[in-house]
Amino acid sequence: MNFNVKWFIIFILAGACVERINFSIPPAQFQTVVEGMISDNPEPYTIKVSKSLNLDSDLPTLTAVEHATIKLYDDLGNVELLEEIKPGEYRTAGII
Repeated sequence: MNFNVKWFIIFILAGACVERINFSIPPAQFQTVVEGMISDNPEPYTIKVSKSLNLDSDLPTLTAVEHATIKLYDDLGNVELLEEIKPGEYRTAGII
């Protein structure tokens, strides 16, 4: 019993020393987020394009960027246009 009382008192004392700090956060400038991985394997690659969120956003997911033109270039000058397979998700056709 004595052990529980001691921890209760420590908890109360530690909690009493906390001060709330309010930060003034400037409005967010939305950034474009590009997620994906490209390697030297000959499989189709998937790229996700979205917009970043505010720090205080309640949205569970990022906002997809739809109808974007995404091109993939290699070191030989070849160009591949990625096709949108669903909102914000683009896939290569395997040309490069």
